[in-house]
Amino acid sequence: MLNIRHARLMNLPVRMIVYGFISYLLGGIVFGIFICKDCEGIVGNTIGRLLVGLVMGFLSFFQFGFPPRNDSGMGDPYNVWPVILTLWLIFIVIDFYFTKKKAR
Repeated sequence: MLNIRHARLMNLPVRMIVYGFISYLLGGIVFGIFICKDCEGIVGNTIGRLLVGLVMGFLSFFQFGFPPRNDSGMGDPYNVWPVILTLWLIFIVIDFYFTKKKAR
């Protein structure tokens, strides 16, 4: 018989892989929302920020976390990996908080 603790530990690597993939996808979008140069203020151009976020998310996904800085793709690329790793850590902390809360 499997006990509940062993089942949770077996499920842990699967959850970490899923969180890593989700943070890899969302990392580019979050980075694009905050890197938008032509958007005024945080709330000023919401649709423009979302579009830039989606484009940067698409580019960072296909460029393995290093989207180009400008439209032509020349020069040094951005590094999105700090944002991806931060999101992964946030997901892990939230998961551990809720699994501990559920275990009580």
